[in-house]
Amino acid sequence: MVAKASRGMVRAAVMDCGLSGEVDVWDERPIHELFRELSALGCELVLVHSSSSVTKALRAGALLHGRLKAPFVQVEALEGCSEGLIVTWGSSSKVASTLRRELDLRELEPSYDLGEECSYVEGGRAYVKVRTADVGDYVLVNGYVIGVALNSHVDLVIDLVNRRVESAVGINLLEHGVDKLLRMGPFNDVEVSTLKKLRVEPKLFSSERGLSSSLVRRVVYVDNAKYVFPKLRGADAVIAVGDDTTAITGYLASKLGLPTIGIVDGDAEHLMPCADSSEQLLDFMAEGSAVVVVAEGLDDEAGSRVLTNLLKGQHRRAFKEPLSTAELTRLTLKAFEGDVPIKRISIKGPCAPWLKQ
Repeated sequence: MVAKASRGMVRAAVMDCGLSGEVDVWDERPIHELFRELSALGCELVLVHSSSSVTKALRAGALLHGRLKAPFVQVEALEGCSEGLIVTWGSSSKVASTLRRELDLRELEPSYDLGEECSYVEGGRAYVKVRTADVGDYVLVNGYVIGVALNSHVDLVIDLVNRRVESAVGINLLEHGVDKLLRMGPFNDVEVSTLKKLRVEPKLFSSERGLSSSLVRRVVYVDNAKYVFPKLRGADAVIAVGDDTTAITGYLASKLGLPTIGIVDGDAEHLMPCADSSEQLLDFMAEGSAVVVVAEGLDDEAGSRVLTNLLKGQHRRAFKEPLSTAELTRLTLKAFEGDVPIKRISIKGPCAPWLKQ
């Protein structure tokens, strides 16, 4: 049997349950690519998934089936519901019958019509369509939070050439998120998802955190939380840019005992509602982590200078000599010193002597 975890929070849950020895948490490929490879090997495919509604569950299965073009079984755990569901996409199998019987699952017909829901890029424009959002859901495009859904139907047209939103229906746009997306320049594919606030508790992973006295050489730079977990492999420390990116990256990095230096400006959408200040962010990070709050709207500018001046333009850099996390924090600040105003610095663990000055 081959078991793989996709998406960061699923990987975190696997590690919380002590299953990282049985489930591969490092494969960074999207689900349809993982399934396509396993299907070619003759494997029976089972998607274990969790949604907030039956409609969203069927949508997830239909999207995957449309891209995969191969049969698979979807086992669904609805949020807040004790009853499990099973959907067979394509031809039935003995695996589906066994799972249905052994887990006492209620069977659903694979009857979701995607209709006009597919998002795509054409003629220099990105057409974003969502049909199963809940009011208050965050809408993500290519990993960036670009707005909050006002109803179940969301439609966006983004001019990628002139870098502006041409039309927006059913969504409250978040300017800084849209700006970040457009700064990435033209893109050839568009991945759309919705997300509720993440419910996590510090006590779940406090025993796995690293030590403030540990030295680091390999540093990874993260400015987008999409597929962040595989980026952490082989790293000793992380520099994260952006409020929500820092929250999610710091949380996942703590699973591996990696300290995170987060550069934020206070514009978080609070994807983790229990971490809405720099001090609370540190509760979800490994020992030796730091949160640097800069002037409003300048966290990306500070991050850009860190990437250029400290990391030499590399998203992953290995320093010749090991550094303490305090020294790495000092060098991070020095990379944008005098160019980006710093409002405050919070450190988890003993303060470095230079910080007290």
